[in-house]
Amino acid sequence: MQRISSIEEFKSFRKSILNKPKDNIPTLVISAGTCGQASGANVVMRMAKRYILENNLHQKVSIRITGCLGFCEI
Repeated sequence: MQRISSIEEFKSFRKSILNKPKDNIPTLVISAGTCGQASGANVVMRMAKRYILENNLHQKVSIRITGCLGFCEI
């Protein structure tokens, strides 16, 4: 990936992402930050991926693995 070196490049990159067509399928978001991993996120990720593959659901649901969502702070 090319490095962004100016605000204009960042704005252009952001605009290109926002203008991409959305696929409108449900997304399972799994927090895999430090506290998420300590709470079993790795097991949840493996099980979710396995279930989706075994049941041929990859066209109907997607998984997004994220870092910390900041809920501990709340």
